[in-house]
Amino acid sequence: MGTCYNKTVMHSVPHGYTFKELIIAFLLIAIVILFVVAAVGPKRQLMKERDLVREGGVRDLMEMLLQMRVEDPANFSQIVGTVAAGQTMIGSAYECAGDLGVTCGDVVLRDTCIDLNEFGAGEYLDELPVDPSPEYLPRQTGYYLYLENSTLEVGACNPQLRNEIILEAHLD
Repeated sequence: MGTCYNKTVMHSVPHGYTFKELIIAFLLIAIVILFVVAAVGPKRQLMKERDLVREGGVRDLMEMLLQMRVEDPANFSQIVGTVAAGQTMIGSAYECAGDLGVTCGDVVLRDTCIDLNEFGAGEYLDELPVDPSPEYLPRQTGYYLYLENSTLEVGACNPQLRNEIILEAHLD
């Protein structure tokens, strides 16, 4: 009697990934992307919000100075005379000294501040704006003034998503 063999013909199938393995891989990649977006999104939003605060601070300061120019030209002239010597941090003059260039981005500042409250700023603003970054306080606000060629500049020291936040007014 002969032996009976069950011959199974094996087809040579190239090895690849199954549909299930591909779905799992795509899901893992999607989860990683979600974590990255979740981690980066709030930080970028915070930076955007801080820049909006800075824009508002620069605008408020410029509006105050232009109003002061009309209503209190003597004090305005003193401010302009002070900041004509170079870019000057707004803050408490008696508490603000030292190397401010380090704390004001690319802007090289004088080693003193100008205290706008000494010139009647309280008549126009309840309080001077202070940059939202934790390193700034009322004694060094994170905003500066500068006068060059009859152009008054108000700027924020350290914008986060923009190169600069400044407003200029021509005083001619």
